[in-house]
Amino acid sequence: WHNRWHGNSLPYWVWVEDGLNILHCEFFVFHARDSGKKQVLNFAIPIQEAYLRGKKSEAHYTLRVLSDRFMDCETEYDIDIAHLAIPEDGTIHTELLNLHPLPKTA
Repeated sequence: WHNRWHGNSLPYWVWVEDGLNILHCEFFVFHARDSGKKQVLNFAIPIQEAYLRGKKSEAHYTLRVLSDRFMDCETEYDIDIAHLAIPEDGTIHTELLNLHPLPKTA
């Protein structure tokens, strides 16, 4: 890290795509004080239709990281989800309780 070129922070764009659609896009700022530390981004994306139809070998995502400041400073990772273990019942919900509403005067 060199403050003359990098300043105190470096902005990046991070997005996940499935080949056709951008599923998640996020602006991320990497600060000089965090240099050398592991950075973690958490987000949720939908499971691909190919995975749900049983064509697990075709199911993958692409993670792209692009610098907002420097030209041609980008990288991409292919994420294979063929070995992803998800529960059979995808409808996770909370049981509705039989509650009575409070009166407005309460």
